Amino acid sequence: MTQEKTTLTVLFADICQSTRLFETCGDVRAREIVSQTLTPLMAITRDHGGCVVKTIGDEIMCTFPDPEAAVVSACEMHQMVHKKSDLATSRISIRIGLHQGDVLQENGDVFGDAVNLASRMVDIAKADQIITTGRTAQGVSQDVCGGRRDLGRMRVRGKSEPLEIIEILWHDDISVITVLNRPPPEEEILSFAKLVLRHRDLKIEVLETDPPFTMGRGDHNRLHIDAPPVSRQHAAIEYRKNRYVLIDQSTNGTYVRMNETDPIFLHREDLYLHGQGVISLGQEIESDHPELIRFKCRQ
Repeated sequence: MTQEKTTLTVLFADICQSTRLFETCGDVRAREIVSQTLTPLMAITRDHGGCVVKTIGDEIMCTFPDPEAAVVSACEMHQMVHKKSDLATSRISIRIGLHQGDVLQENGDVFGDAVNLASRMVDIAKADQIITTGRTAQGVSQDVCGGRRDLGRMRVRGKSEPLEIIEILWHDDISVITVLNRPPPEEEILSFAKLVLRHRDLKIEVLETDPPFTMGRGDHNRLHIDAPPVSRQHAAIEYRKNRYVLIDQSTNGTYVRMNETDPIFLHREDLYLHGQGVISLGQEIESDHPELIRFKCRQ
């Protein structure tokens, strides 16, 4: 038995909703689609100096010598899935999680805390996302990807303290993160000192100096809403350049109505908040629904 301790970046890439494939396409065709997805992912890994450790059903596990090589590969993996015509026809998407740390290599396999954390990252990731830890993201220069987005601190199974979670953005012909509404003209911009949120009996003030305000079903969120259509990490609000921005990160989307206008539906998109209104996580806005979040931007 050969054992070696080393430092590597561990990456998991998982096909989203593979169960649906088998239900709608049948076992034979679904296996073909899975193979058509995983095979080029493995080729991309090797092209960037990575090593494919193993495939696990509809997922691959691989390692890279450094985070930057892993991120470049992850971006290319997403681009490949969206550009490959047969995968686009089958509506295939993937999610990716990665983490850099100490591992134990043993007979072609890899073990250790870094493997466990990379696995947690892919569990957090949604379709078309690349999720990593703050420490790993520090080893990635901005010019190798489309940027990054801080998702705040999150409790991760197996860790006593919350970890900083980062989404790596990637460029393609599609826009992964979209800002739906243009900011108001400069003369209309108010430098809000805080955003006031009301949910049930709670009143919460979000200050411009606060970290991103997270909402969702998971206990780690600053606003915990335990309802069936709500994702574990559903949405966040952060302060950017004198404006509050709502960021949807969910499966079912977020509905927003501002200043009595028609509701806006977000799905993996950003929206500038202004004035006052209501937010509904995962379902259409109903005036008397107990889980509505009411907001007001104040000077």
